[in-house]
Order: sequence, then structure tokens, then C-alpha cells
Amino acid sequence: MIPKHTKLPPSTYKRIHSTLRARLHKEAFDAYFACKHSGAPQNLQIHIPNCDPKLAHLPGFFDILCPKCHKRIRT
Repeated sequence: MIPKHTKLPPSTYKRIHSTLRARLHKEAFDAYFACKHSGAPQNLQIHIPNCDPKLAHLPGFFDILCPKCHKRIRT
């Protein structure tokens, strides 16, 4: 653990914290999921074909896709 020795303004600390948290979330996401179509395990994206909030609890509301498959579906 790195000892704290620098005082930062709360806004700077919050920005660093949120950036780190987003990166860790992405790493965990990529480590757990793979693209539904190609099986690619990196740079994954969430595809929501129908954004109706009433459907959010249903299976199949979203798909996990790699950028290539996501682009193919959107075009």
C-alpha cells in the first residue's frame, strides 16, 4: 500500500478515483464475459436492441458484443 503524502483537492481525488474505478470495472467485465457472437474476450460492449425500461428485467434485454459484432448489428 502506498502511504498518503499528498493533499489533493476533493475534486481531483474524485476524478482519479472514478477513472480507476471505471478501469477496474472494465477489466473485470472483460475477464468475465465474451462476445455472444464471436467469443472475443476484449473491448466488450453492451448492445441493447430495445431500450424500453419496462423490459430491463427480462432475459435477453441486452447482449455482450465485441466492437466488430456490435458495428455489424447496428448497420
